[in-house]
Amino acid sequence: MTTLAPFVRIDKALENLLKENFEVLEDGPAGLYHVGTSFPADVSKRLPFVTVHRVGGPTDRFEANPTVDIDVFHLTKDQALSLDSDISAFLLGYPRSVRVGARLVVLDTVFQSSGPTELPWDASTTRRFASTYQISVRR
Repeated sequence: MTTLAPFVRIDKALENLLKENFEVLEDGPAGLYHVGTSFPADVSKRLPFVTVHRVGGPTDRFEANPTVDIDVFHLTKDQALSLDSDISAFLLGYPRSVRVGARLVVLDTVFQSSGPTELPWDASTTRRFASTYQISVRR
């Protein structure tokens, strides 16, 4: 019986990829990060902020096709849309590769199935836009 290595978490791969390629999303002073797989309570102190979540998608023996939501939080609609558009253009310029620990993850194909769409957020002035991607990766 052959045991396959698990797929690398696509949310962690995209988190690393965005940090490496978007200066505005690099970790800031005092541990303030600007991209993550979980949502910080103090998001308004970290703007811009991007969250990455796998929301579904099939996997087989050799390939995973995760569906991923990427949410962009920023001060204004124009700033949020601009960053969302920059991320979209970057991801659609595949193939992209990124290290997660010792493993190299290659994004074989990327398809934006929805977005950018403004989503409601709290009563603050923070604006939130979401895009959904379908990504193909191999083991």
